[in-house]
Amino acid sequence: MLLIILSNCTNLITLELTEYFEIEDDITLEILGLSPINIENLIIYQLNILDQEQFIYFMRSLLKLSHKMKKLIIEFISFELLDIIKLYCSNSLEYFSLQIIPNDIIKLSEALLSFKNLKSLIIIEWLGDNDLPTSLEGLILLANSLPKNLQFLGIRTFCDSINFKKFLLNININIIELDIYNYLDDEFINIIIQYVLEKNRNLKRLGYFDARNRNNLDLMIRINELIPKIEEPRFINHMISGHYF
Repeated sequence: MLLIILSNCTNLITLELTEYFEIEDDITLEILGLSPINIENLIIYQLNILDQEQFIYFMRSLLKLSHKMKKLIIEFISFELLDIIKLYCSNSLEYFSLQIIPNDIIKLSEALLSFKNLKSLIIIEWLGDNDLPTSLEGLILLANSLPKNLQFLGIRTFCDSINFKKFLLNININIIELDIYNYLDDEFINIIIQYVLEKNRNLKRLGYFDARNRNNLDLMIRINELIPKIEEPRFINHMISGHYF
């Protein structure tokens, strides 16, 4: 029923699905004959997905009918869902924000190579009870796979400073804005300074959470000399440390 309603909403630009939304049992009905869906922004967060197979079918049907999808925010991702997004959105997507477990980073990196028009990317690493942070191999592959037109990168990762440094120094595009959804101590601030000096003098804005321990004053003066705008990261529809930021 939802797809039928959406196909008739010719002026609807943004669709937001959150905790009270449920996939109908009849979602698997044939979608042939439905008009294209004109939404450009799809935001899905805090959704209680009881049937992953049904949700994936819903997403396949929705994205197949949507030809103008520019912005996608999603908390649940899987190999199959990444393939669907790649198939139907690779030519139109400009903003992609997702929450992902470390084991899926390699698959994401492979998919990113197809998003030629992607300008903004936010990746929030989510650790399950038995998960380890993304490996160095995965981080480097991600860095090497960032689309060439990307201007804004937001990232949350649980890796240590050594691996984070290697991640940044393997980015081969000049992003303009960088948001880091972590508390940064002096060691990480030093890494960002090194990244700007060695790889990207074009960085115009940095967002991060202030460290609980006050950062070294000399470092803060130095980084403010290199980056014109420093502030807290942008709001996102993903949970970090039990809160949505």
